[in-house]
Amino acid sequence: MENKITYLQSVISTLKDDSLLADEKLKALQEEVRLLWDASCFGIGSTGH
Repeated sequence: MENKITYLQSVISTLKDDSLLADEKLKALQEEVRLLWDASCFGIGSTGH
């Protein structure tokens, strides 16, 4: 039973780590979208079409 508890604690820890990593990636993507949106609104890199 103790082995099962230890295993489940390990699984939970891994899920938490994965969740934190996913949150960091999401924040980075949101920032990239914001920067691209700002650039498009101000015509940066625009060809004028």
